[in-house]
Amino acid sequence: MVSQVYGNILVESDIADSQGPISSLEHTATDGIHLVKVENLSTIPYDVRVSVELPQGTARLAFIVAGSTEDSWKAEAWSLAGSDSENLDCQLDCRANGPASERIHCIAVRWRKPKRHRWHSATKDLPLSLIVQIV
Repeated sequence: MVSQVYGNILVESDIADSQGPISSLEHTATDGIHLVKVENLSTIPYDVRVSVELPQGTARLAFIVAGSTEDSWKAEAWSLAGSDSENLDCQLDCRANGPASERIHCIAVRWRKPKRHRWHSATKDLPLSLIVQIV
């Protein structure tokens, strides 16, 4: 798991299976997910958007987005209450035939107070890079 604070938002990136967080992904796995936890560290509600990509492409690992194989995914948490968190996730398609190492990058984090407030974008400490060991 990797984490970083952006403004008042803590972002954690990890992989998991149906049992919870895992340290590596079996190359035969069918239940892997990429999990991005966003936590509001303030007392004011925020909308949060994250964008994630596979910088090495989809040869060994891919995201399943609306039934399609993709190299990126996006998600939002709306009106995230103060001191609350939400898990955003995307199914993983492990395509490796054996051991490999893949990176998952959280490339954009944006947040705003709900309604008509302007979006703020993280400008440093990106990408948030998670290295996935495929065994």
